[in-house]
Amino acid sequence: MIVVVSAPGGDEPQISLRQPRHFAALTVLVEPEAEAHAAAALEALGRRDGAKHVWIAPGTLERLAGELGSEPEWRQSLSAMLAFAAGHGWVDEGGAVRAHVEQRGAG
Repeated sequence: MIVVVSAPGGDEPQISLRQPRHFAALTVLVEPEAEAHAAAALEALGRRDGAKHVWIAPGTLERLAGELGSEPEWRQSLSAMLAFAAGHGWVDEGGAVRAHVEQRGAG
């Protein structure tokens, strides 16, 4: 699952979800055009944890998934992903899951 922060035309940042059925990983990808808006967009997405991580509430992922987020099978898969993450310490006491932040083109 990839949460994408973009800013088409350099305008206000947009947050969307790619690969919503891929539950093996959770990444936040900041597109180059959104770099100037990244801090505000990541704060809106969840709770920052340094420069490389953000804690995202499951409800936010459900909302980003749109209609798919209300399907029982999808919700079961999300629950399984969260259980796996919890076993590794990647879920906080409030249920938010830790996601790695990547900047496209960085490196």
